[in-house]
Amino acid sequence: MIGVSHPKHVLIFKNLVQSLIAEGNDVLVVAVDKDITLYLLSKFNIPYIVIGKNQKGLLRKLLYIPWWVYLTFKSAKRFKPDIFVGRAIPHIAYVSWLFKKPFIIFEDTEIATAVHKITFPFAKMIVTPSSYQDNLGEKHVKFKGFFEQCYLHTSYFEPDSSVLQELNIKENECIILVRFVSWNASHDINDSGFSNKIDLINSLINYGKVIISSEDKLPTELETYCFNLPYEKMHHLMFYSTLFLGESATMGAECAMLGVPSIFVSTSRRGYTDILESQYGLLYNFSGGSESQKFALEKAISILSDYQNSVEWKNKMKYMVDDTIDVNKFMVQLIQDVFRESFNDCSHK
Repeated sequence: MIGVSHPKHVLIFKNLVQSLIAEGNDVLVVAVDKDITLYLLSKFNIPYIVIGKNQKGLLRKLLYIPWWVYLTFKSAKRFKPDIFVGRAIPHIAYVSWLFKKPFIIFEDTEIATAVHKITFPFAKMIVTPSSYQDNLGEKHVKFKGFFEQCYLHTSYFEPDSSVLQELNIKENECIILVRFVSWNASHDINDSGFSNKIDLINSLINYGKVIISSEDKLPTELETYCFNLPYEKMHHLMFYSTLFLGESATMGAECAMLGVPSIFVSTSRRGYTDILESQYGLLYNFSGGSESQKFALEKAISILSDYQNSVEWKNKMKYMVDDTIDVNKFMVQLIQDVFRESFNDCSHK
């Protein structure tokens, strides 16, 4: 049983699910309806049930946990899972404990401390990239890689150039991909990014074609720049982009996985974005508030002004791929090992 509560979770686990099913395992996803999570589950033919809709604000999320626990428990009673898998999701954590079955948490966001406090104690194992900044004790397992590689590794992702024609973009045209987030996630409380979106875009349009992806409604002046294709085409656009600039650590890391220079602007940081900067030179972090926004824009203009071709960045990406593991294969093997251990423990009782 796999818990997902965000579109990114579906992307992380989609190849894992397919591998497990191909090996004869039964898999069921317990999903919270957020943005296009259900759309992606259906598109990838992943078996799932829905237990509710995402709630905005930490208090509303906490109030809904008992109901989601009850619905997850009912589903688990029918499905009879041997292992629970997911991000740090409370209802999955509590139901795994009630069933006395192992729960493997795959996590990479250090700042999500509120949800960590109420889920980590129930996990058998907490699996993170080696870049994760916190030491989580005996349960902590680290791997050399990034969760974004689960769906963007060269073994799993094939770019489709038809996205350029759909957006009326000429071949070799400079594409500047900008991302604004809503700051509604529980780990985004008190966090912030760009303070003036209109000025930012006006500064960028002289250097190429700007395309905006935004969680919130954009100001009227910026609506013409909005990405208006199905979500699953976004990663193809990323591959052909010249630069990413935005408030999303996930999308910044995704672009880095594809060899696109990325600039992440937020008042908080992530271990994985720090490593993408310090070790692989694929991403730049700017987390110092208003002054940092100015430096981020200067860095973006510097890259765009001196950008000759993508070879340098694709070479950086290739080095990163060669230096890291196949995360999907690692996850499958880990789940198999935990199952065998759990099965043997039960057999000896």
